[in-house]
Amino acid sequence: MATCFPHLSRLFYRPKPPPAPSPPQGLRVETYTYSTPAPGVELKVDCHLPLNDPGWPRPAVLYFHGGNLFFGDRSFYLRGLCEDCTSKGWIFLAYDYRKLVPFTGHDIIKDLNTLFSHYHTVLAPKHNLSATNVFVAGYSSGGYVAQLAAAHWEPKPLGMFLVASQGGKMLSQKYYAEKEEELGPIPEILKGYLDGGGKEMRKVGSLLQHGNDLQEFDNRLALSVEVHKRGLQLDLLTGIPDLSGKLRAVENNQEELEKLIPDEAKCLFPELLIDETFPPAFIVHGDKDTTVLLEESKSLVENLEKRQVMAKLVTVEGAAHQTMLFDAVYKDYMMEVIPWIQERCVADEGEEDEMEDLIM
Repeated sequence: MATCFPHLSRLFYRPKPPPAPSPPQGLRVETYTYSTPAPGVELKVDCHLPLNDPGWPRPAVLYFHGGNLFFGDRSFYLRGLCEDCTSKGWIFLAYDYRKLVPFTGHDIIKDLNTLFSHYHTVLAPKHNLSATNVFVAGYSSGGYVAQLAAAHWEPKPLGMFLVASQGGKMLSQKYYAEKEEELGPIPEILKGYLDGGGKEMRKVGSLLQHGNDLQEFDNRLALSVEVHKRGLQLDLLTGIPDLSGKLRAVENNQEELEKLIPDEAKCLFPELLIDETFPPAFIVHGDKDTTVLLEESKSLVENLEKRQVMAKLVTVEGAAHQTMLFDAVYKDYMMEVIPWIQERCVADEGEEDEMEDLIM
């Protein structure tokens, strides 16, 4: 049949799928539970570790995944960044954190403080990690989490690597404006998320992008869309009912917007926390991103530079939000973050002689 009807043989022939890619040589992954903040909620970190210990405290890049703060988990990370970090002998740490509904941004800050302590008391001594050369990174909402870490940790990270990141301008109509004139009723399946019901049933920590609980994942994806449409992101982030309604009433006047944020909620807005002690930032954003607008990264750069903090913005022409995850985009626009991190590494106490090895 293959001789007489070659076109049919092509239709029926199905090559075997390629084998799953092997992990990079010289790399192992160890997983730790860094917090159990509620029954059934285990927050974990995957430590991507080179096999060889160089003998000096290794720099660490702490990475936070995207998912609009509603879904996702630590398996969702920039592979190219992980591979480049570990190829240098550094540690790449991919973290879970709690999600909005029923939790709020205040719970995320608690997770950040807990993982910061876990890093210094458990991971650093066990894996010979630097107490000083700590960098944070994140994609999309993970970039927002990275900025919270930069705002609240002491000592602060030495740098931030942010890709298509939220957090540069949270007081934006993108987050609090209603996107449709006729919103209609909340879909029945989402009422338990938005009317305060069922909270005890939804104390989820991490939700896999492709996990077993597909219904919960689909619900949260739909929730993210509904929240955007109704302009409820800041209500859920802060736990303050109708905060967005109050913000809509002041017609985008920045000074008036800031006045409406209670003191106890200002800790959730990186743009209100930036000062001269903030770490420098390497930022990459697509100019066709309609999910997280480029103006967020531009606003962050402007705020940092006003305080004399170095910020570098790389704009990827024609790139949408998901495009930023492509390996080709990483290779063409983001690989320079590795020497950027190297330039910012400093000697840990008593390790000055080893810094020459670190930057080789």
